[in-house]
Amino acid sequence: MLKPPQKPLMAVFIPLLLACTPPSAVQAGDRALLIGINQYNDPAVRKLYGTLNDLQAFHTMLIQQLNFKEAEIRELKDTNATHDGILQAIDNWLVKGSAPGNRVVLYYSGHGDQTDDTNGDEKDNLDEALVAHDADLATRKNYVLDDDINLKIQALKGREVLVVIDSCHSDTATRGLSTVPYEDAKTPGRFAASAITRGGELEKAHQVEGNFLDPAPQLTAFFAVSTTQLALETRRDPRHPQGVFTGAFVDGANGKADKNQDGQVSYAELLDYIRARSHEYCQANNCPQGLDPNMEAPEFKMAQNFRDFGLANPTMPTNPVQAVEAIFPHGNEAGLSLTIERGDHTLEPGEPLRLGDPVHYQFRTGRAGKLVIFDMDADGKLTQLFPSATLPAYTPVACRKSMGLTDRVPAGQTLRIPDGCMGIPLSAQEPVGKGKVVAVLIEDESIDTRNLILTPPSAGQSGVKSTIVQIPQGEQWMTALRNRLDQVFHAADGTNRAVNWSVLAVDYEIIR
Repeated sequence: MLKPPQKPLMAVFIPLLLACTPPSAVQAGDRALLIGINQYNDPAVRKLYGTLNDLQAFHTMLIQQLNFKEAEIRELKDTNATHDGILQAIDNWLVKGSAPGNRVVLYYSGHGDQTDDTNGDEKDNLDEALVAHDADLATRKNYVLDDDINLKIQALKGREVLVVIDSCHSDTATRGLSTVPYEDAKTPGRFAASAITRGGELEKAHQVEGNFLDPAPQLTAFFAVSTTQLALETRRDPRHPQGVFTGAFVDGANGKADKNQDGQVSYAELLDYIRARSHEYCQANNCPQGLDPNMEAPEFKMAQNFRDFGLANPTMPTNPVQAVEAIFPHGNEAGLSLTIERGDHTLEPGEPLRLGDPVHYQFRTGRAGKLVIFDMDADGKLTQLFPSATLPAYTPVACRKSMGLTDRVPAGQTLRIPDGCMGIPLSAQEPVGKGKVVAVLIEDESIDTRNLILTPPSAGQSGVKSTIVQIPQGEQWMTALRNRLDQVFHAADGTNRAVNWSVLAVDYEIIR
C-alpha cells in the first residue's frame, strides 16, 4: 500500500407441438429458448435479414462457452414465433421445463416497438414490446408486452436467468414517429401519433423509463440499446447479415472480450467489449442516435466469469490485481496519464519501490472531468488517494489559487499528488508485493457518485491525521462504482446514453 509513513488511515426453432409438450413428459433441467424473426405476416412490418444468423451464432456460443447441450436448446423461427407460440414456449419450456437450481436463457432477435399501456405501470403510458410474427402494426395486436415477460421472469425464482434482447425495445416518440425509419433499425416503423405527444410530458417520461425488464435477484439481462436508440443489423457482408449487438456479444463471449488475457471474460469485460464494438460501428456508419448496449445485473457479478454463468462457484479473480483488471477493463478515451515517482525519479515499468521510498504521482488528462484515484495493495486493501484534502473545497485559499484547480480536474494541467501545500508526504509501506493505482475520470457532470467517492473533512479540521482515505470492503466499492458508471442516463440533450468515462491502471511493486 502507498500511504503516509507511520500515520493511521482514515475512516427457437421449435415446432409448436413441442412448445406445448406437458412438463411431465420432459425431465427438468437447464433450458434455453432462442427466438428469431426475419419474416413478418403483416406487410407493413419491414423484413429483417440477420436474425436467423444471430440465432445460429448465439446457439453455438451457448454450447461452446456455456456448456449447454443440444437437447436443452429450443428455437422459434419466423412463422412459429407467433404471440401465442412465444408465450407458450416460455411457459412450457423455460418455466415448467426447469426447476430451482437450473439455468434458463431467453434470447430474442427481431423487431421491438411500443404500444399503449394497459395497466397504468408506465410513466409514459407506453408498454415496450417484442413484435411477434403475427403482430398487426396498425392495432398493435399480438405484441408480446414487457409486462408479460416480467411475469414469466418472476415465475423463474430459484433459477439463474439470462435474458438477451437484440431489438428496439424502447425507442422514443421522436424516433417512432419518423416517417422514414432508419434502414437497418429493428423497429417496424412509426407509432400512432396519438400514442404520445412530441416534446410533451409523456415523451420526457419515456426518456427516463428503465429497461425492458425489471431487476430481479436471479436475472442478468443484456439489451442492444438504451431508450431513444435503435437496434441495428449490419449487411456489410450481404452473404451474412447479423445484428450489430449480437455479433459483438457472441464474439466477446467467445473470448475477444478478454482484455487482460487471463482466459476469463468477466461481465464487465463483456459489456465493455459490446459497447466498444457498437461505438466503432456507429463511427463508421453514422448511426442516427448512437448505440449504447445496456446490462441489468446484480453488482457482485461484475468480476465473475461470464462463461461460468449459473455455476454454484463461478470463477472470480484470484488476487486484488486481477480484481481491478476484471472490474475496470474500460478504455482511456480521455487520454489519462499517471506516473509514479520516487523522489524526483519517474519509475520505469517493472521498476520496484522499496519500503520507505518517498512517493508522488503525476496525473494529466486530455479532458476535464470528475476524478477519483485509488490504490489496491497486495493484500487487497483499497485506499482513496484522490479526492482528498487536495480538492479545492478542502484546501486553503492560497493553495487553491496556486494550483488553479476547480471542482472538476481541468484538461491539460498536470496534477501532482501530494503537492507541497496538499498535506503530508506519501511513502511505500507494507504490505510488500504487487498492487495497482487506478485513475477514473468521469466527464459527465450529472453523474452522482457522492455516496461512493469518499470525501474527507476539511484539511484544517481538528483531528485530521491524513489526506487519504481507507475504503472498507474494497472490491464491493469497486463493483458499486463500476455499476454506477455503466448505467445509461438521461443526458441534457434529451438522449439516453452511456456515461463518458475513462480509466487508467498503473502497476507497481513494493519490495524490502
